Amino acid sequence: MKAAVLIDGENVVMALQNILARRVLLDKDLDWEGLFEYLKAHGYDVIIARIYANPFVLSNPHVINNLEKMGIRVVLSESTKNENGVKSTTDATMIVEGMEILYERPTVDAIVIVSGDRDFIPLADKAKELGKEVLFAAFLDSTANIIQKRYEVIDLLGFSILDESFGDNYFNSVKQVTI
Repeated sequence: MKAAVLIDGENVVMALQNILARRVLLDKDLDWEGLFEYLKAHGYDVIIARIYANPFVLSNPHVINNLEKMGIRVVLSESTKNENGVKSTTDATMIVEGMEILYERPTVDAIVIVSGDRDFIPLADKAKELGKEVLFAAFLDSTANIIQKRYEVIDLLGFSILDESFGDNYFNSVKQVTI
């Protein structure tokens, strides 16, 4: 089954920062290749992999280069930063490109949305309506309940590179869902 993996980089960074309580490097703190191998072992051949983020979250050229070496195309969204924080079009860009994939790439059988953000439910619902398989991959404790009720969710915690000082209490509190 051919799959497109669409990664909400901002959501992944925020969720992982809450767990690790430190700055996150998207190329090092998650084992993307391990996630792709996991998907392959479950019958998903990843033919498209894209990560979406604003340039304030994903600004390090070494991180961008490393992600692209892993086969993940980096898509930087339009963004502005002011005293109230960053405003970006990341979610909208990911949704529009996801819809383009659904309609323009008929060979894609499955969409894997890497985010726990409920903003992606309309994309997931449309994919399902069009006969595509839909999976989410996210940190379960920061995944919208509606996503967990409607869709299978791969727990990204199993693909995170955790500090040795990180305690086991978090692992004992998280419900594990696998495909």
